[in-house]
Amino acid sequence: MKEFKTITLAPARQDRFDVTIQLSDMPPTKWADIFNNMWGTPFYLMWRVARLKDDVITIRACRLEEYNRYHRDMLERTVVLVNERYKP
Repeated sequence: MKEFKTITLAPARQDRFDVTIQLSDMPPTKWADIFNNMWGTPFYLMWRVARLKDDVITIRACRLEEYNRYHRDMLERTVVLVNERYKP
């Protein structure tokens, strides 16, 4: 099961940050593909581009309050769904 381990911020532009979330361990390629496919299509109003590479999810150019209010919960839900759909 993949879970969030650490979260870091890097300035992107003005009041926006690239938020990186390190997962608890390195996901298998199939798991990463499922995540990237699920997240690749906007599915909620405040959706932002995000990509999983290695064991890090990066949300591009988002406001910190957006992350705290919308993205964190949606990422957690998406990780749970991917865990459910992933079949080794």
